[in-house]
Amino acid sequence: MKFYRLSHWFIILIIILVSWTFTSVKAEPESSDSKTVPKIEMKQICGALLRDDFNGDQIDRNLWHRLKFNPAGIRVEVDQGELCIRGVSRRMDTDQPGTDSRHMSRGVFSRYFAQTDVSLAVKVKIPSGIAVEPGSHVANVHLCGVNPDAYPEVLFGKLESGQTKSIFAEYSNLGNRPWPDARGWWFSVVQGTSTWEKVGEEIPELGDERERFHDVLVEYDESTQLATAFLNVNDQWIQLGHERFVSRGATTVELKMVNITDRYGFHRDIRFDDCRLYLNPRRNPVRLITNAYDIKKGHLPYDGPKLRAELYNRSGEHLISKGFMDKSGFVYLPVDHPEWIAFPVSAMVRLFQENKELARGTIDADGINGLYPGDAWIIDVNQIKIEN
Repeated sequence: MKFYRLSHWFIILIIILVSWTFTSVKAEPESSDSKTVPKIEMKQICGALLRDDFNGDQIDRNLWHRLKFNPAGIRVEVDQGELCIRGVSRRMDTDQPGTDSRHMSRGVFSRYFAQTDVSLAVKVKIPSGIAVEPGSHVANVHLCGVNPDAYPEVLFGKLESGQTKSIFAEYSNLGNRPWPDARGWWFSVVQGTSTWEKVGEEIPELGDERERFHDVLVEYDESTQLATAFLNVNDQWIQLGHERFVSRGATTVELKMVNITDRYGFHRDIRFDDCRLYLNPRRNPVRLITNAYDIKKGHLPYDGPKLRAELYNRSGEHLISKGFMDKSGFVYLPVDHPEWIAFPVSAMVRLFQENKELARGTIDADGINGLYPGDAWIIDVNQIKIEN
């Protein structure tokens, strides 16, 4: 009987403890989540130097010029929202004045930019596939240094050294270059006009380059004068080759087809889409600007209690950077993070007063639109309830 009474009281004690535990958990205050935090609108002043999704009826002449010295039979145009370089190649007129290697490429080049601390991202597709006849046939994403003519570039296609060297020797003074053999995706640089180098080993063609676009990235770090290139494979960025020194004096973008063959009458089709040239994310943070609108005075600098801004990836799982508003209502948020390799990106901005989250703003990347290094994002704090 004594044992029974002890067991009875022990069971009652357990029930009380369990009940008290659940009551205590329910009594704790709930943390704020996206459903309870007010949403804010933000206005972007884009920091990208150049961006084009080629969705117009024709090539945007404010952004691009056609390469003038081109192989006959190949045209450059906008087709179904893509920059298209296609046609049937014909033999060049070797009697034409000024015939040189430039006749063997066709495409577009951008205006000149003084900035060299930049990244170039663009999508590449070759519906006609890699040419089977001897010579070279490549899609070329070219980050030119203008003067001197030094550049890093990403290429897809094939390059046959013997045939290329022979044809160049016939049409130009570039026949003595050390042209390599390459097929697939690869990274190359030219330092000045005399040395052309394939940087590292190429990556074999993926097999779907006819059907879908592949995103490529060329980075140049002005502080180290090192260029790097990447290819997106199955949503993972992999490096092409290795870093390579190259000195660049300015910047222009070239998107082109290089077609070097002594045979003619072959169909060509190379496509580019969503071209983005933007500042180096290592040294160009996003600038968040807060102001307050007064109906009589217009937009005024925010001078209320200091706020903290935090920048996350779009899902809110990874904190990218954070900072406090200065006395002018500005905060600088670095975007150099392993989460973000190429831009634009989707992001979330969260604003705090001490430990209280006041509001959230979201940025959704779509094509050439989204968050870039060097952006300015403006927030009217009249959207936010701030306690003084």
